[in-house]
Amino acid sequence: MDNGANGANGNSDADETQVAGETDVAAAERSRMIAAKLARLVERETREAARRGGPAPSPRSIADRICALAGRKVISKDTVRILLTGRKPTGEPTNPTVDTLDWLAKGFGIKSGAAYFLDDAITERVDAQLDQVSSLGTLTREGVTLAMRASGLSADHMTVVDALVTRLQEIEAGARDRVRGPEGSSGSEAE
Repeated sequence: MDNGANGANGNSDADETQVAGETDVAAAERSRMIAAKLARLVERETREAARRGGPAPSPRSIADRICALAGRKVISKDTVRILLTGRKPTGEPTNPTVDTLDWLAKGFGIKSGAAYFLDDAITERVDAQLDQVSSLGTLTREGVTLAMRASGLSADHMTVVDALVTRLQEIEAGARDRVRGPEGSSGSEAE
């Protein structure tokens, strides 16, 4: 079975030696942490693909994208699958190289690289940024245009724009309520 791109020493990227002095419990916990973070990235990408009507990412598509980005084979579909489970086929915890984690993060557009998988503070910061970007995906083209135009305004003027948007939302909600008529009827019922 292909567990990834082999380095000069013949070890695959998902089968490196244990970190010096690390206990089996610590290795298993690190493996679970990496798997959970990778699963969140895949889940986020799956939601975005569904929103656009595209296919969910597969280990193969993820590996292909990463290798295309690298311009060479740096990870295999089997390695992606193994890292998602947090366990090698033998049942041992995974122990990917920093290089593998770096490419994995880059494949999801994360500039902090391996640190995303290894540092919880960086993970939290990047996840928050990804959530913000994801929420922008629900904006209409007009909403994006408005946001881009407003981005250069001072804080005081942004407060005015915010108040104006709130008032316009209230006006539109009132108009919808009037069209529906009393008790939610559409007002167009035959008598």
